[in-house]
Amino acid sequence: MDLQKESYYVTSTFCFELFGMSQERQLKKLQAVFWPADKLNRSWYPFFTTLKICPQCIAEDGVPYIRKSHQLSGVCTCHKHGCHLLEYNGKPGNEMNFNLEDYQECQSEIDIEILRAYTSYAVKLLEAKNMDKFGKCEKSTISMH
Repeated sequence: MDLQKESYYVTSTFCFELFGMSQERQLKKLQAVFWPADKLNRSWYPFFTTLKICPQCIAEDGVPYIRKSHQLSGVCTCHKHGCHLLEYNGKPGNEMNFNLEDYQECQSEIDIEILRAYTSYAVKLLEAKNMDKFGKCEKSTISMH
């Protein structure tokens, strides 16, 4: 496997997301990431569709960085602090400035305790042995020859 594909599997949330996808959807997503955009294959940003951060994590970091666990589908709270995550809604291209004025609280009508329980579950899945081993993640997906 080439470095680009390995980097995608390791840095994206794809290994987590594939559990809820049919094999057909997995293939479509991988094609959208690795094949050039054309009339049949729409372009797709390979990492995250929205950027979510925890203001407390950002405050604690010497140098702020993006946590994969905050980017998981359905995750609206920080697994470390239990607070609501913030989603970027500022000008495209300024996400990495981490200016909290450009972020808004993740919106959810679900009770905060349920959100925290889901976040805990999702992070445990992400950190599970079969999720952090690149080879095992790859075997769970469709081969693209």
